[in-house]
Amino acid sequence: MKNATLTTLTPVHIGSGEELKSKIEYLYDGQKIAVIDEKKVLEIIGKENIDHWVSIIQNNESESLLDYLYSCKNDFTIADVAKRIIEIPDEEDKSRHLSLKEQLHNGKSLPMIPGSSIKGAIRTALLTRLIIEQNNIHSTDLKNKKGKWTSQIIEKKLLGDTRSDPLRFLRISDAHFTPETLALNMKIMNFQRNGWEFKRGGNQLTEMIWGEDTATVKIGFQNELTKANQERGYISGDFPWLNDLPVLCDEINKHTSWLIDKELTFWKEQQYEHAAIDQYISFMEDIQKQLNEIEADKEMILRLGHGSGWNFITGGWTKYLENILNDHEYDELFDFLGKKDALMFPKTRKMDSIGELLGFIKISFG
Repeated sequence: MKNATLTTLTPVHIGSGEELKSKIEYLYDGQKIAVIDEKKVLEIIGKENIDHWVSIIQNNESESLLDYLYSCKNDFTIADVAKRIIEIPDEEDKSRHLSLKEQLHNGKSLPMIPGSSIKGAIRTALLTRLIIEQNNIHSTDLKNKKGKWTSQIIEKKLLGDTRSDPLRFLRISDAHFTPETLALNMKIMNFQRNGWEFKRGGNQLTEMIWGEDTATVKIGFQNELTKANQERGYISGDFPWLNDLPVLCDEINKHTSWLIDKELTFWKEQQYEHAAIDQYISFMEDIQKQLNEIEADKEMILRLGHGSGWNFITGGWTKYLENILNDHEYDELFDFLGKKDALMFPKTRKMDSIGELLGFIKISFG
């Protein structure tokens, strides 16, 4: 495995699965957010006042924990009870939010991107490349014996089963970042009757890793095991990127560029009047520019995590199937996905009020 530098090109959110409750699990003082450390709260209010603290939680409309802490300590700041502080870069009022989607942290409270998340994004990109390049894909490769749509059959056909899957030998370590995180008010840009607008009630305060933060990761194939399984015939497919990181980088970059091209083409065909969309497109164009300027055999850019969008999370290969499936099958697939309009899909995008992108990372090898 080789050492590599992972750089977040935009903010990244990998969720812990928890939503912290406002005024109970985190406090907001108008400038920053403090995730509450219960032990520090007790040190200020005293154990004898635990019942009052519980009462505040149960009846938080009548008195806030923040006000109570100010009354207990003259020079109180939210840092006094913070497990960690979360920055809020924009000036929009966050006091109206009821919860905060928490960023995943390790045992040392460092925000992290798991190696499994990175590997999953790489796997999706490589599978998509294989689907696009193959000429022997049929609708039967997308349905099980019961006629239910599934990706497992096409994955098995192109990458093999558990024993023959070449990506089982790709190892990626977790990426741990600096302790500081930020919170953005993520919104849903939705196509409605009046055109593209932010969806009402779709806002979610979300903690994430800063853009332009870096971490060290280890990545690479287990060469000896890979070679041994090839010699035994367990891995029989032709995978140029196997044990070849420069080729892997090139494949990932082609996939990311392809998806960005599709996204930019989509917006060129839309009519809208919204500054956030203009900025969103500008961010996309900047990532495409970076793709054109990187060392293609030593660096890869991919997208992962919350807010990445349906096409990037899935690889977008189902849209390619319109060249493979007949009209009835294509409509049936999108009906299975719960989508009413295959021509306008996806018709939502996650972004903040200024069109901020999420999830783009760059991995650079020395």
